[in-house]
Amino acid sequence: MAISYKNTSLKSTNVRFKNRILPQISRFLFTTAWAVSSSLTKKAIMRMFFRPVSYEISKDQEKLLSQAEKFRFKSGGKQICAYKWGQGPAVLFVHGWAGQGIQFHRYIERLVSGGYSVIAFDHAGHGNSQGKTANYFKFSNAVYDLCEHLSALDIGIHAIVAHSLGASATINTLWRTKKRPVTVFIAPALHLIEMLDQTFERYGLPDYIFKSIIDDIGHQTNHTFSKENPIDLLKTLTHDIMILHDAKDRAVAYEDSWNASVIQNNISLVPTKGLGHIRILEDDALIDLVVKKIAKKGQIIPLQPEENNTVSAAPCTC
Repeated sequence: MAISYKNTSLKSTNVRFKNRILPQISRFLFTTAWAVSSSLTKKAIMRMFFRPVSYEISKDQEKLLSQAEKFRFKSGGKQICAYKWGQGPAVLFVHGWAGQGIQFHRYIERLVSGGYSVIAFDHAGHGNSQGKTANYFKFSNAVYDLCEHLSALDIGIHAIVAHSLGASATINTLWRTKKRPVTVFIAPALHLIEMLDQTFERYGLPDYIFKSIIDDIGHQTNHTFSKENPIDLLKTLTHDIMILHDAKDRAVAYEDSWNASVIQNNISLVPTKGLGHIRILEDDALIDLVVKKIAKKGQIIPLQPEENNTVSAAPCTC
C-alpha cells in the first residue's frame, strides 16, 4: 500500500497553497468519478494505491535466488512463490511493501552456515508471485497460509524476522495463531489505519470512498480493519519481541515503536540513526544482533537433512 507517515515541513507560501489546493482538486475529481461509476473508481484507486512498484534485484541477490529451493503455496487464490535455503530450524523472513523476500539476502549465508534453514517469499503482487495488487490483509493471510503450509510438512518456525508492512502482517498472524517464535520486527507499521487515513486525506480522497474501499478489502479477505489495527493486536502479544527502528525513518514513524516499547515490557527497542527505512535491512551490526538473538533462543546445531524437513511442492517456475 502506498502509505507514508511523516510530518512535512511547509516552508513557503507556494508549497502551503499547493498542499491545500491539490487535495481539493483531487476530491472534486474523485467525487465526480464516483458519481459516474463507483466500481470503475474503486478499480482506479486500487491501481493507484494498492499496486506495488517493482523491486530491483542485484546480481548477488539473483545468485542466491538461483541457489534456493523454490516452492509454491496458495493464498487468496494466488500462487505465492517461496524460497528455502539450508537445513535446520526454520527462520522465516517477511518483506514489506514493494519489497521481495530476497531483500534479506545478507542474513541467509550467516544463518545457513550456522545450522538454520531460511525461508522467504514474495507477497501477492510482488516479485515472482501472482497478482497485481496487495494490502495489509493479503499480506497477513499470506504469512498465515505459509505457516499452515509449513506446519503440514512438519516444519515449525523457530524465528520470524519481518519488515514494515510485513511486520504488521506478522503481528496479525501471531495474534491469530498464538504462536511464539523468536520475533524481530524491523520498522513495523503499527498505526496502519491512521497511516492509510492520512495518505488518502493527503490525496483528497473523500471519507465515504475511503470507508467503502476499506470495507471492501475487509470483506474480500475476511478481516475487519477496526478490530485488527496492528498497534492493538501487538498489545495482545506477551512473548519477547525485539524491534529495530531508525529514529529518522521517513516512511514509518519511529515514535510508534518507541511508544510500544514503553507501554509493553516484553518489547525491547533498538534505535538506529541514519539507516532509514530500507538500508536498516543491510546493516552488519544489526544483522549480527538479530542472528545472536535467534541463536540465544536455541543452540545452533547443524541438522542432517531429513525427509520431512524438506519443503516439497508442485514444480515451481517462479
